[in-house]
Amino acid sequence: MKHPKNEIAREDGIALVLVLMVVGALSVLILDLNYTTRVNLHLADNFLNDTKAYFLARGAVEAALYWIEEDEKKSPNYDAVCAPGDPACENEWSMDNPGMEVEGNYVELRIRDEDGKVWINNLFKNNPGPNLSSFRLRLEKELNLEPDLFACIQDWIDPNEDVSPYGAEADYYQSLNPPYDIRNAPLMDLSELLMVKGIDPKIYDGKNNDYPVGLKDIFTVWSGGKINVNTAPPQVLSALADGIDGETLAEYRKDAPFKSTQDFATYIKQEFPGASSVPQELWDVKSAYFSAYVTVRVHKVTKFVHAVLQRKNNNVSIVYWREE
Repeated sequence: MKHPKNEIAREDGIALVLVLMVVGALSVLILDLNYTTRVNLHLADNFLNDTKAYFLARGAVEAALYWIEEDEKKSPNYDAVCAPGDPACENEWSMDNPGMEVEGNYVELRIRDEDGKVWINNLFKNNPGPNLSSFRLRLEKELNLEPDLFACIQDWIDPNEDVSPYGAEADYYQSLNPPYDIRNAPLMDLSELLMVKGIDPKIYDGKNNDYPVGLKDIFTVWSGGKINVNTAPPQVLSALADGIDGETLAEYRKDAPFKSTQDFATYIKQEFPGASSVPQELWDVKSAYFSAYVTVRVHKVTKFVHAVLQRKNNNVSIVYWREE
């Protein structure tokens, strides 16, 4: 016969085990709930900071829109880059914002002229004409590029499947691992050049011993059609015509930007009397497209925004927006 006390002790032991099991299960649930809550709070905090960063970036782009609109009133006939701290600057959009604190958050804005670059889709179109063709040859020489690079860009953009000398068409890209399609159409984004045969980050980004200037600083997919000689890099200026020294020209315009096409034409005749004429279809002193680059930091969230702004008929609008 079992002793009642032993039976009670055994039942108490079972109850204790059950209680411990329940407590353990509840502890796991509580810990899991605590972890889930902290994760959700972290996600909510990140979402809030990301939202703040977006609106701060949007505000910076709105400031860029305002400055470019005001620029049209102050200097309606030309666009140029101001010297840092120039009190007589009429193109305030060109003066970099050094970065500022906004309610404890960091905001930086830089505006760049897209029309100071070469419209790549126009340069590599079919039947570009003698002036563009000659400009292309001079530019290739100024950039110290291998002759196959421009041929490969040509084949990437043109709509046909005819392989240019030293170029590459669909068969080449399909033979890669992994294979990918050739565009055979105008570029939508300049970074597509990194998919073109022979072009790598070293050539695209520049700023190295072999390529001091990258393709991204020379070309653009946004353009009003002509190159602004007030903002173009020296290599592009030298390529405008035989006999022009782009470095000399770029140094001169720092203190005396060209305020009209006549100013530029007169300067070329006086400074480079032996130079061939610069085709009017290639250049201007006014711009239509600008890039606004914004960096925002809100706590641990950093947002980068690239917006392209178009000025047309005295109105400025956003035509492209990318954020990272």
